[in-house]
Amino acid sequence: MKGLLLKDLYTMRSYLRTLAVMFVFYIVLGFVSRTSSFFAAFVGVLCIVMTVTSYAYDQTCGWNLYGASLPVSRREIVRSKYLLALLLSAAGILVTILAHLLFVLGGRGGSLADILPNALGAGVSGFLIVIILLPVLYRFGVEKGRVVMMILAAGIMGGIFLMAQISPGIRIPEARIRAALWFAPAVLAVMLVISYALSCRFFEAKDL
Repeated sequence: MKGLLLKDLYTMRSYLRTLAVMFVFYIVLGFVSRTSSFFAAFVGVLCIVMTVTSYAYDQTCGWNLYGASLPVSRREIVRSKYLLALLLSAAGILVTILAHLLFVLGGRGGSLADILPNALGAGVSGFLIVIILLPVLYRFGVEKGRVVMMILAAGIMGGIFLMAQISPGIRIPEARIRAALWFAPAVLAVMLVISYALSCRFFEAKDL
């Protein structure tokens, strides 16, 4: 499993350098514009893009066929993608915390109380979308799955936009918000189990 993860990280080394440059750019941009709200969303998107890119690399270079000849099961290959997404999300949370600390300590807006919720929101949102996308990729592949991913992304963005429009007129009791936050990890865990099971089923049934 460690070898599978290292393979993905080594494959994305050049991409990681580009992301580091973009990270510095957005940090500077945030300091100039005195806002860090967009940075959390940026980190979430990067977690999604890097996981999908890793899968695309494997499919393009024919690694899945080669991997089938190695002493690893298809379930382990699938599991490595989920672990990669989890590590990227954790890294995204850490980077977001550090970025927000820079903004707060530099007097560029925000507060210490908002750092952890913003960071967790960015990382968890990115991971949630990834566990929705991975079964689609294993079922349809990158090329055919693009249409499904575009429809899914449009639906998610439309839902966010709709919630942003109607939420100002809705007052949700604080007790309900706390209850929802308590149930959120359980819901995420159930979705993760279902997503992993579907991905394993699709990949094991695929003719490489």
